[in-house]
Amino acid sequence: MHVLATIRSRWTGFLGTIGALALGVTIVTAALLVHVSAQPGVPVRYEATGVIVHGPLAAENPGGHRPAIPWTAERTADLSGKLAGVDGVSQVVPDYSFYAQAVLDGEPAGDARADPQGHGWSSTLLGGDRLTDGRAPEAPGELAVGEDTGASVGDDLTVLTAAGPVVYRVVGTVDAPGFHVTDDEAAKLADGVAVLGLLTEPDADTAAVDAAATAILGDEGVALHGAERVAFEPESHTRTRWLGTQLLTAMTVLSAFAAVFVVASTFAFGVAQRRRELGLLRTIGATPGQIRRMLFGEALGVGLIAAVIGVVLGIGLAPILGGLLVDAELEPPDFSVRLAAWPLLVAGGVGMIVAFLGVWAASRRAAKVRPMEALREASVDAKPMTRGRWILGTLSLAAGVGGVVLAATAGAEDLLNYSMMAAIALIVGLTLYAPVIIPPVVRLASWPFTRAKGATWTVVRESTLVAVRRVASTAAPVLVTVGFVVLLAGMVQTMKGAMSTDLAAQLPAEVVVSPEGTPGLSDAAVDALPGDALPVMTVDAYLDGEAFTVTGLRGDVPPGTIRIVEPYLETLGLADGDEITLTFPDGEPATLTVQAGVEPEGRAAEEMYPTAVIVDRETLRELAPNALTEVVYVNGATVGEAAAAVPGMGALALDTESFAAHADEREWELLRVFMLVLLIMAIGYTALAIANTLIMANADRRGDFAVLRLSGAVNAQVLKVVAVETVLVVAVGTGLGLLVAVAALEGVRRGLESSIDADVAMAIPWDYVGMVIGASLVLALGSSLLTARTALRTPAVRLAGMKE
Repeated sequence: MHVLATIRSRWTGFLGTIGALALGVTIVTAALLVHVSAQPGVPVRYEATGVIVHGPLAAENPGGHRPAIPWTAERTADLSGKLAGVDGVSQVVPDYSFYAQAVLDGEPAGDARADPQGHGWSSTLLGGDRLTDGRAPEAPGELAVGEDTGASVGDDLTVLTAAGPVVYRVVGTVDAPGFHVTDDEAAKLADGVAVLGLLTEPDADTAAVDAAATAILGDEGVALHGAERVAFEPESHTRTRWLGTQLLTAMTVLSAFAAVFVVASTFAFGVAQRRRELGLLRTIGATPGQIRRMLFGEALGVGLIAAVIGVVLGIGLAPILGGLLVDAELEPPDFSVRLAAWPLLVAGGVGMIVAFLGVWAASRRAAKVRPMEALREASVDAKPMTRGRWILGTLSLAAGVGGVVLAATAGAEDLLNYSMMAAIALIVGLTLYAPVIIPPVVRLASWPFTRAKGATWTVVRESTLVAVRRVASTAAPVLVTVGFVVLLAGMVQTMKGAMSTDLAAQLPAEVVVSPEGTPGLSDAAVDALPGDALPVMTVDAYLDGEAFTVTGLRGDVPPGTIRIVEPYLETLGLADGDEITLTFPDGEPATLTVQAGVEPEGRAAEEMYPTAVIVDRETLRELAPNALTEVVYVNGATVGEAAAAVPGMGALALDTESFAAHADEREWELLRVFMLVLLIMAIGYTALAIANTLIMANADRRGDFAVLRLSGAVNAQVLKVVAVETVLVVAVGTGLGLLVAVAALEGVRRGLESSIDADVAMAIPWDYVGMVIGASLVLALGSSLLTARTALRTPAVRLAGMKE
């Protein structure tokens, strides 16, 4: 009962804590619901297939993907015949898939990240697709398309393929996405077959069919049925889900950390304000253990309220968050949120744990309050720096300075780690040292005020110097947020600029042509380019069950030869002149002569020779009929000439500087999405921390306001003092945050200069800084002025006589 009474009597002090915890629980609830809903599902293309058979899986690659090795045409036919004889199997359908993308209004349309959308007509049986108009394709040049294209029966539709644009006559429309040609035409356009769909009788036992198929396949493939078919989720969807999971994880961790930070600072500030109350409890016999239990009881009450609010809000937020992730291409297009019980229970539990973690340090401090504290009247902070703060703050600052030095001399692989370590250590150190740093900083920042006439400026300066803990509690969240935001955004922008400069200086080309709105460039686009063109194409090849990426280059390697750089050559156990037999995407084995190569160095070399294995491009084209070209380096032509040669083919021609600036744009864009989400969350928690501290502080300063009013100050002057103090505190936190971030960014800048041997400019994200400062000021001024106005409604004489 005492706990509930305390919460009711000090509701303004707990309001920010409840808000911070509720926000954390809301984010955790929404993130967990989205994560649960984002689990792989059976692809729509295979929903009607009882059992799916795929080729033997290659060893897991660094990205965690295990591609299925395609069969030869002969082996595909042999396996299809044997599997068709299994009891319960009505039909065996080889899945021929190839790249296809519609050209609408002269430009490629649809999702450029999608897996191959072209298929043989028989593959419609695998997903149960139905004709909605017209008929199935029966001859070359005929096409059945998904209704999403907007095409109608009788239309001529231009479709991009790996060979180039092809005009098809639409003879039918289907109720599912895709481009369907005859099976014979699909076999010519596609790579080898790696998937066979087994259509089963209505009453067939799919588990028995699976077992029979497994016996036939032996080590030449794998059969899957039921829920096992989720393994066929497209690789692009798997990667998209992985990216979304990383963001959800970052959101959850940041929410929990920030909530602990806000709760801890709130309870610590509350203990400082309640020292007379706690001293009185000690005077009447309360033990340190009872004081701690009281605070933990308050945390329990606050945590329960926040958990209920957060879970309810999280259920409503989850669909919105899921939609935003789909729009940002961090979840597949068919994603939808579904409710589950355990995320709600876990999120509520996280809120309770965060509440207890946040109150732990404050409870220890409260237990040390002595009975004599009940006799204290002054509101001056006593001993704001404890021995623990001195030790931990000193160690943190030393680690931060060391991190800056290490970042300035580190290689590219360690640069980010050292910079982040430096920033975190400096932020923690400055936050712990705030009671020491704040007074001289405030004196410096308020120096112009001392020359101004009037008592307002003197009151502002002296009140901030006396109430160091209040100023530090308000400035700390601004310091942390500005420091992290400027560091993260500045690091990304600085690194992007440095990498672009380095790449542009090394590329031995006048023009670079890359895909725009397509996953790659067709042969027609490559062949149409003027000048001396160097196209780069990569595909997976297989050796003894292991997959590795092969690059195809024009005129760089003699036909029938495969160049392997020496370090990788030793790993494979090969030597110059050996013969090697590989399985390529067409499923057929190819024997090539090994040629030892030198490992490329530098960013430009990595762009032009992206893998350790290289073959002649024409050879690779024969072995991988569905492969697309990633990029083409052109000399002897202008950007305009290159662009004019490939209209409507999804190609973008740029000079080297522009290309370098846009290189890896997808990865940079994902980083920006991550930063924006984290920035919004950081601003939210900063606003809560500032508002909570100021509401508590100003509610406790009613006596101070009364003294000012009894001394002759009018309400407007009191509000002016409060506003100026608030602006001053936010400015102090911003300045210290910028100091931390710029110090860490200087280490990044120097490290990058050392890595690329060129001048690198430090990028300060002033737009993000402005967002943080603006949000902090608006919330700080709003909360402080609102609380002050509420206090001013009570007559000053009554306030002056009030006791705690």
